[in-house]
Amino acid sequence: MGKQLSHSKFLIKIKNLSKSYYNDINFVEEYKAMNEPILAIYKYGLIRIIPRKLLLKLKNNNEFTSTIMSAINKTTYCLSYMKDIRNDSCLYYDYSKFIYNGSTKKSIFICPIHGEFLSTPTIHYGNGGCPKCKYEVMAGENNPYYNHDKTDEERRNYRKCIGYKKWKKLVYEKYNYTCEICGNSYKASLNAHHKDGYNWCKERRIDLTNGVILCDNCHNGFHKIYGYGNNTEKQWEEYKITINKLAVL
Repeated sequence: MGKQLSHSKFLIKIKNLSKSYYNDINFVEEYKAMNEPILAIYKYGLIRIIPRKLLLKLKNNNEFTSTIMSAINKTTYCLSYMKDIRNDSCLYYDYSKFIYNGSTKKSIFICPIHGEFLSTPTIHYGNGGCPKCKYEVMAGENNPYYNHDKTDEERRNYRKCIGYKKWKKLVYEKYNYTCEICGNSYKASLNAHHKDGYNWCKERRIDLTNGVILCDNCHNGFHKIYGYGNNTEKQWEEYKITINKLAVL
């Protein structure tokens, strides 16, 4: 049945599923069969697609994944995509060390101020830039969750409850100094995260089951969605499910 489909009818199928994709793709080769690869030029680079897989991805609204895995040069393709999505903000970074290994796999990005940092394409094109730049912008009174009623002494003693340092060390050891979300084991970028927030759940502040290790990017990603303070273990479980779904795309 697939072999009887003409090239023009194949194009109609694409158009019916995604008009934007149809307008942005130019086939170098003619359609022959559903499982026979075709060379095409998409707006982010040269791709070799399998018609059956392409139609399935478009049907499920996965336009990016339908082409990135088919790209002849995945790194160049992904860079073009990120620059298109992020517009001028991408021109700020140096991508000379970036290598695409998957949408949720870490690679090196270079900030002109703070130097190299690790991030994933998914986080980066979602406006997840340099974590140190973000911290500086959000530090102190610039943070929307800044509590003006706290004294300087309260801020200094915020995480000085008895057993906190030991708890933090045990959490790192429990997760083998590895981010629970992406597997990053670069120690300088790891954080001991409380599932039920430190600020409100006093009884679980040093409960080992209430801790998990996250790298800077995954930690920032969580708080970008759920905010800072009053976080819950339910939010943590939702976040894990969301990231796991993205990882299979």
